[in-house]
Amino acid sequence: MGGLPSGLVEKVSHILEQAGYPAGQLSLEVTESALMERENDAVATLSQLRDRGIHFSIDDFGTGYSSLAHLQRMPLDELKIDKSFVQACRYLVKDFGTSESPKSTRQRDSRYAPT
Repeated sequence: MGGLPSGLVEKVSHILEQAGYPAGQLSLEVTESALMERENDAVATLSQLRDRGIHFSIDDFGTGYSSLAHLQRMPLDELKIDKSFVQACRYLVKDFGTSESPKSTRQRDSRYAPT
Protein backbone atom coordinates (compact mmCIF):
# COMPACT_ATOMS: atom_id res chain seq x y z
CA MET A 1 0.00 0.00 0.00
CA GLY A 2 1.36 3.41 -0.97
CA GLY A 3 0.83 6.85 0.42
CA LEU A 4 2.59 8.53 3.28
CA PRO A 5 3.90 6.22 6.02
CA SER A 6 1.79 5.91 9.14
CA GLY A 7 3.21 7.65 12.18
CA LEU A 8 5.17 10.09 9.99
CA VAL A 9 4.39 13.11 12.18
CA GLU A 10 5.67 11.39 15.31
CA LYS A 11 8.75 9.96 13.58
CA VAL A 12 9.81 13.27 12.05
CA SER A 13 9.14 15.16 15.29
CA HIS A 14 11.18 12.64 17.26
CA ILE A 15 14.11 12.78 14.84
CA LEU A 16 14.14 16.58 14.89
CA GLU A 17 14.05 16.62 18.67
CA GLN A 18 16.83 14.03 19.00
CA ALA A 19 19.02 15.84 16.47
CA GLY A 20 18.28 19.30 17.83
CA TYR A 21 17.51 20.39 14.28
CA PRO A 22 15.09 23.31 13.78
CA ALA A 23 11.90 22.21 12.01
CA GLY A 24 11.84 25.41 9.98
CA GLN A 25 15.08 24.35 8.29
CA LEU A 26 13.65 21.02 7.11
CA SER A 27 12.07 20.59 3.71
CA LEU A 28 10.54 17.25 2.77
CA GLU A 29 9.94 16.20 -0.80
CA VAL A 30 7.04 13.88 -1.59
CA THR A 31 5.80 12.45 -4.84
CA GLU A 32 2.43 13.28 -6.28
CA SER A 33 1.41 9.62 -6.22
CA ALA A 34 2.22 9.32 -2.48
CA LEU A 35 -0.05 12.26 -1.75
CA MET A 36 -2.92 11.09 -3.92
CA GLU A 37 -2.96 7.51 -2.64
CA ARG A 38 -4.91 8.59 0.45
CA GLU A 39 -5.42 12.29 -0.14
CA ASN A 40 -7.37 13.18 3.01
CA ASP A 41 -4.82 11.45 5.25
CA ALA A 42 -1.98 13.13 3.34
CA VAL A 43 -3.49 16.60 3.80
CA ALA A 44 -3.90 15.97 7.54
CA THR A 45 -0.35 14.65 7.91
CA LEU A 46 1.26 17.46 5.93
CA SER A 47 -0.79 20.04 7.82
CA GLN A 48 0.38 18.67 11.17
CA LEU A 49 3.99 18.75 10.05
CA ARG A 50 3.53 22.19 8.52
CA ASP A 51 2.21 23.44 11.88
CA ARG A 52 5.61 22.42 13.29
CA GLY A 53 7.33 24.60 10.67
CA ILE A 54 8.35 21.92 8.17
CA HIS A 55 8.30 22.82 4.46
CA PHE A 56 7.09 20.62 1.59
CA SER A 57 7.54 20.19 -2.12
CA ILE A 58 5.92 17.82 -4.60
CA ASP A 59 8.32 16.09 -6.96
CA ASP A 60 7.44 14.82 -10.44
CA PHE A 61 4.10 16.62 -10.67
CA GLY A 62 2.47 15.59 -13.93
CA THR A 63 3.50 11.94 -13.91
CA GLY A 64 0.47 10.73 -11.98
CA TYR A 65 -2.91 12.20 -11.18
CA SER A 66 -1.89 15.77 -12.11
CA SER A 67 -4.84 17.63 -10.73
CA LEU A 68 -4.37 21.31 -10.01
CA ALA A 69 -7.57 21.21 -7.96
CA HIS A 70 -5.95 18.70 -5.59
CA LEU A 71 -2.93 20.95 -5.15
CA GLN A 72 -5.09 23.69 -3.67
CA ARG A 73 -5.72 21.50 -0.63
CA MET A 74 -2.07 20.64 -0.05
CA PRO A 75 0.09 22.74 2.29
CA LEU A 76 2.98 23.06 -0.17
CA ASP A 77 5.91 25.41 -0.56
CA GLU A 78 7.27 24.17 -3.86
CA LEU A 79 6.05 22.31 -6.91
CA LYS A 80 8.53 20.46 -9.12
CA ILE A 81 6.85 19.87 -12.45
CA ASP A 82 7.90 16.88 -14.54
CA LYS A 83 9.33 17.66 -17.98
CA SER A 84 6.76 15.45 -19.72
CA PHE A 85 3.93 17.50 -18.19
CA VAL A 86 5.48 20.75 -19.42
CA GLN A 87 5.88 19.32 -22.91
CA ALA A 88 2.24 18.21 -22.96
CA CYS A 89 1.18 21.72 -21.94
CA ARG A 90 3.17 23.20 -24.81
CA TYR A 91 1.12 21.06 -27.21
CA LEU A 92 -2.10 22.40 -25.68
CA VAL A 93 -0.90 25.98 -26.03
CA LYS A 94 0.03 25.27 -29.64
CA ASP A 95 -3.50 23.93 -30.29
CA PHE A 96 -5.22 26.91 -28.68
CA GLY A 97 -2.90 29.36 -30.39
CA THR A 98 -3.91 28.34 -33.92
CA SER A 99 -6.97 29.39 -35.88
CA GLU A 100 -7.51 25.77 -36.85
CA SER A 101 -9.39 23.75 -34.27
CA PRO A 102 -9.08 19.97 -34.25
CA LYS A 103 -12.29 18.14 -35.09
CA SER A 104 -11.66 15.53 -32.43
CA THR A 105 -9.22 14.62 -29.71
CA ARG A 106 -8.02 11.71 -31.82
CA GLN A 107 -7.27 14.02 -34.76
CA ARG A 108 -5.37 16.43 -32.50
CA ASP A 109 -3.42 13.65 -30.81
CA SER A 110 -2.47 12.08 -34.12
CA ARG A 111 -0.53 15.24 -34.95
CA TYR A 112 1.79 14.53 -32.03
CA ALA A 113 2.16 10.79 -32.49
CA PRO A 114 5.75 9.60 -32.93
CA THR A 115 6.65 8.89 -36.53
